Amino acid sequence: MMRRRDLATIRAALRFWRDEIVPHGVNAASPYFRAGDPSPLERAELIRLLGNLETLKIGYVKVDPVGKKVLQTRIQAKPQRNGAAILYRG
Repeated sequence: MMRRRDLATIRAALRFWRDEIVPHGVNAASPYFRAGDPSPLERAELIRLLGNLETLKIGYVKVDPVGKKVLQTRIQAKPQRNGAAILYRG
């Protein structure tokens, strides 16, 4: 289940990518992609993605562990038993 630390790490990795990889072009990114992966994001796309992620919060909702349906739509701040992580704008 995704945690706040996980989301913070993803944001930090994207900032690093923007600052350290993007200025050197697509070829600098190639060692980090597996065969068959889509091409890396262009700078503008990466900035848009990072901007979207910067505004998201992580929350948790209760789900049915068998049917995977949401049982409670109220977003909780802490992980719940039989819960799922969601990203939302708060």
